Amino acid sequence: NTVVVKDGYERNDKLIKTALDSRFPLLQGLTLIPRIYSSFNIHKSKGEITPPIKLSDDNDIDGIEEEWPDGQEETKVDNIFTIGSEARFDYEIFEGINLTSGVFVEQTKLLMIQLLSNIEESRNWKGPVPVHLPNDHYPFTIFSSDQTGKRWIRPDITRSLFGIYLQDLWELGKQLNVVVGIRHDIYSDFGSTTNPRAGLVWEIFDK
Repeated sequence: NTVVVKDGYERNDKLIKTALDSRFPLLQGLTLIPRIYSSFNIHKSKGEITPPIKLSDDNDIDGIEEEWPDGQEETKVDNIFTIGSEARFDYEIFEGINLTSGVFVEQTKLLMIQLLSNIEESRNWKGPVPVHLPNDHYPFTIFSSDQTGKRWIRPDITRSLFGIYLQDLWELGKQLNVVVGIRHDIYSDFGSTTNPRAGLVWEIFDK
């Protein structure tokens, strides 16, 4: 659970993760490690997003000139659920040289996306009417169409991911390793990406 407060705006993140894996020796030096996993992210943010608001006209035609001394306050809630599976192969080629490869499939789904506001829509609302905020520090315009106490924002979005990877590890000494690898990901919504990796790992303390 993580809570971050900045400039009066609060963000609360909760993460629940589960995983199950096992090891199956196949050949001498070769091991299969299957894994299934899931995560559930709960994001909630709230705070004041505008200065105090007072409308000069009865924009929503309800007979009342609206006023919000605390400004517009919003609470955004979204939940993200991810489930995936992976098959990893570890192979010790020689002593001190280890090859790792694998393939994985993952699906992420956005759930319960809500926007809550202290500015509620009037029953007599007739359409969007520009409302200019009385402060040059906020040089944007809101509309009375934003005056909804509760609304959904695309409440069902799904992304699928398929990936493969290959990595080699050389143990140069008890505390020094060289790692090189490459990973290729294919996303359902924007295409594919390939990312190489190379690194030198030095363990300060001896095992």
